[in-house]
Amino acid sequence: MSTIKLPAASGGGSISLKGPSTLGSDRDLVDTSGHINLLDSQKVKFGDSNDLQIYHDGSSGGFLEVPTGYFTIRTGTNGTKYAVVCIANAETQLYHNDVKQCETSANGLAFPSGKGIDFSAHSNLGGMTSELLDDYEEGTWSPSPRFAGSGAGTSGSFTGAYVKIGQQVTIWLNCVFTDKGSFNSGDALSWANIPFAAISNDQAGFMPGFIHRMQSSKQVAALVNASSFIDMKMCSTGSGTNSDNMLYSDVRDDTHFIFAMSYRTDT
Repeated sequence: MSTIKLPAASGGGSISLKGPSTLGSDRDLVDTSGHINLLDSQKVKFGDSNDLQIYHDGSSGGFLEVPTGYFTIRTGTNGTKYAVVCIANAETQLYHNDVKQCETSANGLAFPSGKGIDFSAHSNLGGMTSELLDDYEEGTWSPSPRFAGSGAGTSGSFTGAYVKIGQQVTIWLNCVFTDKGSFNSGDALSWANIPFAAISNDQAGFMPGFIHRMQSSKQVAALVNASSFIDMKMCSTGSGTNSDNMLYSDVRDDTHFIFAMSYRTDT
């Protein structure tokens, strides 16, 4: 194949190509500054099937189109490290030093396991252990009453909901007995099936909303224990033991509990 050379005049010049009659005039494809000039909606196309196209439409702005497959931006020596991956009709992925940090999804922005929103640019207290918000979840759970670890014979309406933000879990419980079953009077009441295991019972908070038809007038409290149960408590003023377990004898067949709790989890 022969080589075609288009020399410019001494002192500089341009390469002009005759376009279709609809353009109205010749167009300097390469000007004296070395710029490539195209009219609106004229495209630079790459690939046997025009797989990559670059153009400006004259109104909306510039476009880089990949009709099929995916488009990548890579950095580093010989372009070996991914920076951005845009997949046709699917997600766009963002990388840091060739490690994927996040991607778009049908619901918004999705993070791989262990990744999240990094707040390390902000100041923090001396006890800070993490500035990465790496999890959010909400849903329902099914509270199940236990007396001395057993729920045999109990019945009623037992519903719950939860929200998890990072390590913090907030749960809501709305439970009314229709039958508390048959147990010993001294058997302690707890609730099973909390959605996430607790780190420890000294990092939980109890927020009572409505307690109805109890056999005792003591104040109601609760703790999340290491076995992932909610232990119900009864508190009274005075010296000595101020907190006791809530017992089978404290509950009626129509007792109604509505409360919320917050606790920490490492799952």
